[in-house]
Amino acid sequence: MSKLLLSIFLIPKGEEHSDDKIYVRQLPNSMLEIEHYDGKINKKYKMCIYPSEFNTYITNVTTLYVYDTQPFENMQFNFLGFPSFMTSQKELTENRTILPTLLSVASTVIRTMENEVPPRAESPRWDNHY
Repeated sequence: MSKLLLSIFLIPKGEEHSDDKIYVRQLPNSMLEIEHYDGKINKKYKMCIYPSEFNTYITNVTTLYVYDTQPFENMQFNFLGFPSFMTSQKELTENRTILPTLLSVASTVIRTMENEVPPRAESPRWDNHY
């Protein structure tokens, strides 16, 4: 069973296209599966990365967004265990603390994933039947 660690919604200007969506899931083998749904052409792409590559992936996605000449209007990040965060190309360009904060949150999610303790078995119940 996989666990959703992050979803990213790339929200276009206007209503003519649906959002692009990126989902990052932890697989049972601890690899991360990335699914990208292209809203413009209605196509899905998948790839797997090591957890150690998670921050590089986020950096690359946000950098491409900043460099895009026809960008989406907003980019929304939904990390496991954190409130959602929406930003724009302008904000990412002007506020240089956003990307380091996103990477810090990503590192926290990965550390939590790596240090996750499996659920404990229930302790036996002792009924008072004599």
